[in-house]
Amino acid sequence: MNSGDRRAGRAAWLLANIENLAVYGVHSKIWHKIGSEYSAPMLDQVARAIGHESQLTQDDLQMLGKESSLLDVVGVHGRDIWLVQTVWETKRVDSSLARHQSGSGKLFRGKVFDNPKLAEPSVATLYTAYDVIRKAFPAVDVHALALVLHRSTPDFELFQIDVKRTRRPETIRLEEDRIRKNSLDFVERLEKDHESLWVLPHPLDDDLFRGILPCRGGRTLCMLAAMAKRQMGASSLLVWKERDFIEILKDDFNYEVPRDKVRHDLVDRLVGQGFMRMF
Repeated sequence: MNSGDRRAGRAAWLLANIENLAVYGVHSKIWHKIGSEYSAPMLDQVARAIGHESQLTQDDLQMLGKESSLLDVVGVHGRDIWLVQTVWETKRVDSSLARHQSGSGKLFRGKVFDNPKLAEPSVATLYTAYDVIRKAFPAVDVHALALVLHRSTPDFELFQIDVKRTRRPETIRLEEDRIRKNSLDFVERLEKDHESLWVLPHPLDDDLFRGILPCRGGRTLCMLAAMAKRQMGASSLLVWKERDFIEILKDDFNYEVPRDKVRHDLVDRLVGQGFMRMF
């Protein structure tokens, strides 16, 4: 897994834990281009999650579409849509672990990192996603955020981003007054378990892994779970049939998986490892 995937996946688990964010996209492309046509599957995911239809037509999508960008986390918080970009940071001015070890009982939360920055490419992607989501769902509040993560400790800071009227690409310095939440809010929890912010906030809610986040690894677990349930009721290995498999995922998870994702993610896992058999 590359660094961007790993950071985005870690961010998704963290936000599900500390903000009860319902995550619907992890390290996702805003735009997909097939031939000369643009589509935005992210809009379909969000529309299903919030119960609102996108106001963008196919003509709108073709006018707005551009070279694909990756947005780290897309989620729903209450009735609002959250768009989150992430960044690694190593230089700290305070730490939840250091506070625990020193017995520090500072009155105010303070900051963890020394004014980190969100780089220009990430800012441009965030602005693009913000504009598209606002146009698609004008009646819904949309929030842009930045999540700064330390590579090797549980320290983090979540910043609210003020999206400027001018969309000039720029690097943003993340100032202390924009902190929404950080790891200093969780000193006592992290004292007991340094990994507590990265694990499931509650048990999976049923036997088909519906509590798994829709990142690539989570999607694969969902697919395996659906087939495992059917395999347990069969006397021999199930036969791999692509169309049948796509229908199974739609029935179990209301997840319309593209054919290319079925091929790339599953042939090796299901057939190559003997989980299913070919004709």
